[in-house]
Amino acid sequence: MKCQQTTSESILILKPLQTACLKFIILIILVMTAVNTYAYQIFYDRTNWENAIVGSLKTDNFDNKINNADSITFDSGVVSTSLKSSEYNRILSSGSYFGSVTSTSTLTWVFPWEILAFGFDIISINSGSQISGNFDGLGNEIFNPANDNISNQYNGFIGVIGNDTFDTIVFSGAGNRDSFSINNLSFSKAPTIPEPATLLLMGLGLFCLSCKRKKSHRDRRNIY
Repeated sequence: MKCQQTTSESILILKPLQTACLKFIILIILVMTAVNTYAYQIFYDRTNWENAIVGSLKTDNFDNKINNADSITFDSGVVSTSLKSSEYNRILSSGSYFGSVTSTSTLTWVFPWEILAFGFDIISINSGSQISGNFDGLGNEIFNPANDNISNQYNGFIGVIGNDTFDTIVFSGAGNRDSFSINNLSFSKAPTIPEPATLLLMGLGLFCLSCKRKKSHRDRRNIY
C-alpha cells in the first residue's frame, strides 16, 4: 500500500515537471528565433556606434603609405583586394585609404578574424559606392552610405553592427568609376559566446538534473 501511494505521488510530481520542462524548451526556441531575425544596425555617428559595441576595438589609422596594387595588407591585418588592376587600391601618404570601384569591378576587404562590427570616417565618397556583407547571417546585405545619408558624402561616418559574425565586406559601384577616401578604420573582434543550441542543451541538462534531485529527495522522504 505504501509503495502504491509513493508511485502515485511520484506521477503527480512528474506531470507538472514535464509541463515546466516543455515551457522551458518553447522559451529557448522563441529566444533563438528572436536572435536570428534581429536586423543588423547602421550608424552615421561614431560616438553612438562605439557606445553600442560590446568589447574592444582595433583601429587602423593608415599611417603607412602603400602603393597601388591588386592586393594590399593594412597594418591592422585587413587584406584589400581589387578585382581589376586598373582601379585604385592604396593608402596615401596623407594617412587615408583611397579606393575605386565600378559596376563590374569590386574591392574586397577580408578582416584578420571574425568580427561583429566595423566603421570608418569618410573623407569623401561617391553616391554610387555601395557596401555589402553577410551582416545578419542570412545572406549578403547591401547599402549605400552616401545615398542613405547624404551628409555622409563628405566628412561623415559609417558604422555597422551585425547580429552574426562575418569577416568580409565588399565595395561595389553603380557607374563607370565610384571612388572613396576614408580613414580611421575600426573593427571589433567577435566575443566568444556559446551558440544558442549549446545554451539550449546546457539549460535542459541543468533543468533535468534539478528535477531528478527533487524527485529523489521526495522519494526518500516518502520511504522514511
